[in-house]
Amino acid sequence: MHKQLSATEMAKRAAAELAGAQRAIEQANALFGVIQMLVNCGDPAQIFLMAQIGGEMTGYSAERAESESEYFAGAGHD
Repeated sequence: MHKQLSATEMAKRAAAELAGAQRAIEQANALFGVIQMLVNCGDPAQIFLMAQIGGEMTGYSAERAESESEYFAGAGHD
């Protein structure tokens, strides 16, 4: 059961979630740039570490996006 939000509150929440998604994509892009540099330098241990960080970061972001998507999909049905 979700608390009923006004249209303004819903828009603010959506804007905040989109801003968070934008930050996550920017961070992932930066991380992939670092991984590309490491590939060029040939440091497998560092490449693996950066890939692990990227996997955790994008996994968390995907879970959050899925949760918020479910929230917004159900928000009008309470």
